[in-house]
Amino acid sequence: MLECMILGDSIAAGISQHKKECVSISRVGITSHKWYSDFYDNPTFNKKYKIVVISLSTNDYKNMAPHSTEEFLYNIRKRADAQMVIWILPNPILKPKQYKTIKALAKEFDDKTLETLNHVGYDSIHPTVEGYKELAKQIK
Repeated sequence: MLECMILGDSIAAGISQHKKECVSISRVGITSHKWYSDFYDNPTFNKKYKIVVISLSTNDYKNMAPHSTEEFLYNIRKRADAQMVIWILPNPILKPKQYKTIKALAKEFDDKTLETLNHVGYDSIHPTVEGYKELAKQIK
């Protein structure tokens, strides 16, 4: 079993900079749909981990075709093989639907969540450097 994988968007990429022991499958600006289509069958994703961290949905937009954010996140979570899954929550003010979706998935799968709201910088989306460090510390 591998120690840790961080998957997702630019927030995942930022956290992985401060959590070097984790494998990262992340891309700046990626949507849940694009991550699913590009990486769902990636051999690195399809291994067993102690911890999997998921940061997706911040770049998702209303009426994302061909399926919903909920469906992509559910399928990604269902395949994540880990002792513990940790979801990075998007800003609930800017992305209320995505926030609620992730909270519901985390509850369904008995996963942990980490709030970004107290760590965001000027754009109210991305954590500050100190915010990334703090989030990385909480992954254990």
